[in-house]
Amino acid sequence: MKAIRIVAAAAALAALGAGVAHAGAAAGNPSQAELLQRIEQLEAEVKELKKDARKLEASDDTRASSKPVAGYKDGFFLATEDGRYKLNVDGYVQADSRWSVDNGDDPSVDQFSIRRARLDIRGTLADRFDFRFQPDFAGSQVVLQDAYLDGRFAPWAVTRLGKFKTPFGLEQLQADSNRVFLESSLVDNLTPNRDVGAQLYGDFQHGAFTYQLAVLNGVPDGTSGDTDFNDAVDVAARVFALPLRNTTVVPLRGLGLGVAATAGREQGTASSPQLPSFRTSSRNTYFKYSADSPSTSAATTVANGDHWRVMPQGYYYYGPFGSMFEYGVSNQELLKGATKGDTQNTAWQLRAQWLLTGEAATYDVLVPSHDFNFGHGGWGAWEVALRYAELHVDGDTFTKGFADPTKSVSQIDSITAGLNWYLNRNIKLMFDYEHSTFDKGSKTGDRDPEDVFLTRAQFWF
Repeated sequence: MKAIRIVAAAAALAALGAGVAHAGAAAGNPSQAELLQRIEQLEAEVKELKKDARKLEASDDTRASSKPVAGYKDGFFLATEDGRYKLNVDGYVQADSRWSVDNGDDPSVDQFSIRRARLDIRGTLADRFDFRFQPDFAGSQVVLQDAYLDGRFAPWAVTRLGKFKTPFGLEQLQADSNRVFLESSLVDNLTPNRDVGAQLYGDFQHGAFTYQLAVLNGVPDGTSGDTDFNDAVDVAARVFALPLRNTTVVPLRGLGLGVAATAGREQGTASSPQLPSFRTSSRNTYFKYSADSPSTSAATTVANGDHWRVMPQGYYYYGPFGSMFEYGVSNQELLKGATKGDTQNTAWQLRAQWLLTGEAATYDVLVPSHDFNFGHGGWGAWEVALRYAELHVDGDTFTKGFADPTKSVSQIDSITAGLNWYLNRNIKLMFDYEHSTFDKGSKTGDRDPEDVFLTRAQFWF
C-alpha cells in the first residue's frame, strides 16, 4: 500500500508540474519544446517510481509468505527460512555413581551424584555471527560454562569474545558429552579449563590445518575462572594438523598432530594463592601446596611470577580403532615466606578405544549403526577403552617446603578400563574401573593405592 501511495503522489506531482508549465507557456515564458522535454522527464521519473513500487510490493509479499522453520536436528531449532537467523537449544545430563574399595587412606564416600546438567543455547545472527550460552545446574547451583560470540569473516579468520575453553589440551577441548572415560586423565590437572578473553582461530585446506590464538585473564592449572587477580594476561596458542586428511591414503586420514602453549604471570596472596590442588577420579585430593589456617604469607605457598605450559598432542582414528596421546608440562614460579623457587610438573596419558560393533571411532559424536531395539536385533554400539596416565611433581616442590610430602604425593600412576554402551544418538551408559598408585603422600611413606568403580547414565536432547 505504501508503494501505491508513492506512485499516486508522483503522478499528481507530474500533473501539477505539467499544469504549471502550461500556464508559464501562456505567459510567454518557456518554449513549447522545453515544456515537452520537461514532460518527458517527468514521465520517465514516474515509470521508475512504478518499478520501485512493484519491487516493494513483491518484497512485502515475500515477507508475508516467509515463515519460520522449526524442528529437531542435533537439538531443537528455530530458524528463518533463509537461515540467516537461527536458534538451537539442546543439553545433556550425566548421572554418576562412585564405588571405592576401602584402601586405608582412601577417604572416598560411595555415592550417586549429578555430575553435569547443562543447557546449551546456540544461535546465528545475520548469517555471520554465532553465539553460545551454556549454564550448568549440577549440584543445585548455576555455573556459567560458556558465554561467547563468534564473528565468521572467513574460514581462516574467526573471532571469539567471552568465556570459552582455553585452546590447550586435546582431551579438554573434546566435548564433555563425547568423552570415552567418565573423568579426564591426570593430564587435566595441568590443563587450564575455561577462561575469559578474546580468540582468533580458523582452518585451512578444509580442516587439514587449524590454529587458535587467544589472550585471556589466566587461570591456575586444572581450573576455570570468571575474573582476573592481577594486571597480567595469559597468551595461549595452539596448532593442530591432519596432514593426510585430504589424500588417498585412507588409513592415515585420521592421524592428527599438534602442540599448544601458554605464557603469563600469576601473582597470588596468602588468602588467594592462585595455585591448584590435584584430585583423583574419585574426587580425592592427592596433592596441594602448603598453607596454614588462618593463612599467613610465612606459611602459605603462593604463585609469584612467570607461568608457562606446553603440550604436544595427537590422536589417530581408523575404522573402529581410536587412540590419543598428550604430554603436558607446567612451570610456575613460587614464593613461601622468604623462599623463592619454581616447580615444573609433568603429566602424560595414552589411551586406546575399540568399537566392538564396528562403528568408526571418532573424536566427535558417536552414532550407533543400529539403535538399541530390544527383540528386533538392534543392540546399539559397544565400546571398550583402556588408558594409562602418570603425573610427576617437581622434587624441588618438597625440598624447598612448598608442599608437605606427608600430605601430598610426588607421583601418581593410574590405569583405567572402560566399557561404553551407546543405545542411540541420545543415550549412553558408561562403566569405568580405575586403579591408582602413589609415591609419598603419607606419614608412613607411600599413600595406599586407590581403586574406584564409576558408572554414568547420560542422556542428550
